[in-house]
Amino acid sequence: MKCFIPLKLVSILPLFIHTLFLTANVFAIPAPRQDSSTSSKYDIVSSNLCDANVKQYSGYIQVSPSTHMFFWFFEARHNPKTAPLTLWLTGGPGCSSLNGLFVEVGPCKTENNGSSTITNPESWTEVSNVLFLDQPSGVGFSYSDDVYNVTSSEQASADMYKFLQLFFQRFPQYSKLDFHIFGESYGGRFATSLGKYIIDSNNKYENGKNEKTKINLKSVGLGNALINFLIQWKSLTDFMANNSYVSINETIINQMIDAWPACEKATTKCNQEKLANVCLRAVDVCAGSNTSYASYYSNTGLSQYDVRAPVESMTSVLSPDYVNYITKPDVLQEIGANSKIKYLVCSGRVGLNLYPELPLDFSSELEFLLENGIGALIYHGDADWICLEMALNLNWKCKSKFSSAPMKEWSVDGTSAGQVKCADNLSFVTIYNSGHEAPADQSKAAFDMFTKWISNIKIE
Repeated sequence: MKCFIPLKLVSILPLFIHTLFLTANVFAIPAPRQDSSTSSKYDIVSSNLCDANVKQYSGYIQVSPSTHMFFWFFEARHNPKTAPLTLWLTGGPGCSSLNGLFVEVGPCKTENNGSSTITNPESWTEVSNVLFLDQPSGVGFSYSDDVYNVTSSEQASADMYKFLQLFFQRFPQYSKLDFHIFGESYGGRFATSLGKYIIDSNNKYENGKNEKTKINLKSVGLGNALINFLIQWKSLTDFMANNSYVSINETIINQMIDAWPACEKATTKCNQEKLANVCLRAVDVCAGSNTSYASYYSNTGLSQYDVRAPVESMTSVLSPDYVNYITKPDVLQEIGANSKIKYLVCSGRVGLNLYPELPLDFSSELEFLLENGIGALIYHGDADWICLEMALNLNWKCKSKFSSAPMKEWSVDGTSAGQVKCADNLSFVTIYNSGHEAPADQSKAAFDMFTKWISNIKIE
């Protein structure tokens, strides 16, 4: 069978889910690809684009005989030898991390329809070395010479871990730095999965069973991340009824409430059986038909990523100005990108390959990181519906402590920027007046949050 996702539901699924067809073949969610090859290839250049005042490298690292992963790395503007290293992962699944670079946290932004760039004074490179990675293979400028389809976050983590090992071999000066992984939207799943993969690999290192470089993982940052499909999708109706920006027709809210039990049942079955056809059925029941749970949200005419904006604003998400800039022949050459690759902000093929795991609960991976002392910063824009219930539901040693912790106001330069709730190594931050891409909407607040977090300073 095939499940059709109507175009008007573009705004309902995580950032990228702008695809049309879901192929529901029966297969188990696969384990990572096992690649015994030790061959590697570096095709890396250094330019002075975006920020001419820092060292930067971009290009490809070959993680298998056929798979080439594109990255763009910038040293920190201050104290790069001691500043931490942050890996940025955009979600989708299937969206390029260069969107995070140019639209959100990178050292420059584009102007004049992408004809030129301007400095971003609130770039996260002010305080951290930052690595933007296009992954999985097939996303952005990353590619494979053969047909290689990543079909799970665990499989993507194996490739990312191989990439990091090769990156540190090529640039050993960054291998001992504190390491943070920030993932936005579906990238939160990539971040937690990679974090667990790193901890497991580090444990082998400590037991003398792993010759790889030990990665000094300190934290994961999850921006408007989809971690627990069941809890977070259910919370959409609460957000619609109680958000502080717009009043939504009560009939639509009641329609969603009535449609929820079927979505809940299908999602629960997906998590129990973990079969692709079962999980795709859950996506269909929850968002695939004109009477599904999430379909009613489209009747509001509002963007799911920002309740303040009309649904038509979603088109700008997939056609930002920076695409015009990075696809210019001279820029492609400067950054070492393969000019034969058609750059897309989001890849439909990669998104389809990862669709079966969409309804799966990734809470256990986040709980694993918390229990192993890894910090977790969960942040969201208050005009986006990804919310607190997911964090409260995490089962870890400080669950009750976090639950009872007060939600405190957080200010930046004397102005209220949001709210913070924290306990032990978990912090939850709400950023006022921002949507799904919170750092793009409130760059000063996001920069303050990030700077304090990686510096182990209380966000307040």
